[in-house]
Amino acid sequence: MDTNEKRILYKDKKSIHLIRMPWGARKVVRKFDIEQARQIVREERHFFYKHALTEAKKDGIRPDDVVYIILTGKIIEEYPKRDRFLVYGTIFNNIPLHVVCDVSAPGILFIVTVYIPDSSEWINFQIRIRRVRKR
Repeated sequence: MDTNEKRILYKDKKSIHLIRMPWGARKVVRKFDIEQARQIVREERHFFYKHALTEAKKDGIRPDDVVYIILTGKIIEEYPKRDRFLVYGTIFNNIPLHVVCDVSAPGILFIVTVYIPDSSEWINFQIRIRRVRKR
């Protein structure tokens, strides 16, 4: 691989693909669309990071619950420099859940992490409480 290239790996159902991008290439900053994410999930073109599965398991969350959140939840934060966004929704017994999604590979959605938000850090689990740092 050329030292001026960045590797982006993604998996489909049968193989692993490598996309090569020049390091100097600029990414287009875009607004994320929950409907596009939902379509990708419906077409089963989503994949879980191992970290997401580990964190979900710690909280007793099943992969089906995560998919449900993407299909029914809403985007509450966007991270365009990393091609990621945060989805909020509720699962059984009205338990809030946050799902971080990555859309850096075209037509693929990666589920990066999953967690039950801490009420001391969120207003209604949807607006982050900004802490003032002491100097």
